[in-house]
Amino acid sequence: MKGKFLIPIVFSIVIGFFFGKVFFNNYESSFDVFNEGEKVYFIQKGVYSTLNDLKENNASYDDFLYLEESDGYHFYVGITKNEKNAKKIKEFYEKSNIDIYVTGSNSKFLSSD
Repeated sequence: MKGKFLIPIVFSIVIGFFFGKVFFNNYESSFDVFNEGEKVYFIQKGVYSTLNDLKENNASYDDFLYLEESDGYHFYVGITKNEKNAKKIKEFYEKSNIDIYVTGSNSKFLSSD
C-alpha cells in the first residue's frame, strides 16, 4: 500500500522539476533582451570647462541636455537610437555653420536601473 503513494509523488516531483526548469530558462533569457544596451547616438554641440561658459555660449541651454563629466560640461542637442536620424540632425546643424559631433555607444542610458 505504501508503494501506491510513492509512485505518484515521485512522478509529480519529476514533472515539477522539468516545468520549473523550463519556466526558469524562459525567465532567465528574457533578461538578455533588456540588458543588451542598445546603441544610442548622442549629438553633441560642445564641451565647456565651466557652467558659466556653457550658459554664455548657449542662450537656451535649459532646453537641452548637459552633463557634468570629468573633462567638463558636455552639451547635447539630441539623442536618438537611429543612425540615419543622427546624420540628418548633424546635417541640419552643419547647414547653419554649427559644429556638431555624433558619438555612438552601447549605453545603459535608456535603462531604468
